[in-house]
Amino acid sequence: MQNKLRLLYAEDNPDTARETAEELEEYGFEVNTVYDGDEAWMAFQETNPDIVLLDYRMPGKNGLEVFSLIHRMNPNIPVLILSSYTEYCIASLKNGTADFIRKDALIEEVALRLKMAWKQSRNLPLTEKLPDTQEIYYLSENCRYNAGNATLFINEQPIQLTTVPGELLTVLCQNQNHYVSKQTLCKRIWNVYNSGKTISLRNYISDLRKMLEGADTVEIRSSYGKGYCLKTLSMI
Repeated sequence: MQNKLRLLYAEDNPDTARETAEELEEYGFEVNTVYDGDEAWMAFQETNPDIVLLDYRMPGKNGLEVFSLIHRMNPNIPVLILSSYTEYCIASLKNGTADFIRKDALIEEVALRLKMAWKQSRNLPLTEKLPDTQEIYYLSENCRYNAGNATLFINEQPIQLTTVPGELLTVLCQNQNHYVSKQTLCKRIWNVYNSGKTISLRNYISDLRKMLEGADTVEIRSSYGKGYCLKTLSMI
């Protein structure tokens, strides 16, 4: 990887923007910060960045609208959406963004996922563990999950999962109808277990639940002390 990735970062909160930009620069990014969607679109055309990180809700164009313009101009530039609102996750991924990051994510995770998205866009080797199975899990009559390419199909409509949700759903599918502890899931995905990762895990579970809403007789259950369980078919 080149020494510094040129990152275009759009965030309308000046304090959040300044703090995040400074932290990302410590992780090897050259950050160009803008504060609304219109400015983000202009800056993209002027600076030709390597990668783009957009807040979803901001003045002018929202993050998804800016992504659409960027994608038409250069579909090879990875664009990631950043938001506190989980309802934007599925819409962002379905429209083809490289990833969706929560604003409560640790900066280490943000930096890693930015670099992962950049590597994936150039077919470079990844450092984070990805699903290594080609197994297809048939979860119900209208739902299946291809762990090899992290694609969830509901009513034959594909939903492309990014790295962490894909890995998480793979583990749950491998243990469907059985509870998997939070500690096991965190260590499998991040190789560490702490309160911050537990919060991130809960948020990703929430995203997966929304993705699975259209699947017949499929749900993710939680139990205090047991963890999470993917209940499928007649087991619900």
